[in-house]
Amino acid sequence: MSGAGAAGAGAAAAPAAAAATAAAAAAAAAAPIDTDLYSRQIGTLGMDTMKKLVQLKVLVSGLNGVGAECG
Repeated sequence: MSGAGAAGAGAAAAPAAAAATAAAAAAAAAAPIDTDLYSRQIGTLGMDTMKKLVQLKVLVSGLNGVGAECG
């Protein structure tokens, strides 16, 4: 019986998570791109590509500081 309850709870949480994801995507799409900050990337890649890049979500994990900036 508890298995059915857990499945029901997961099914109820899925629409809420989808709504939150859709709201975050809409906010990212509405946010303007800082053209002063990204002027070189815009010049190289174009504004259409930058709009796509702004909407991406990326997770980088387990690379032992590959992205760490060395001063």
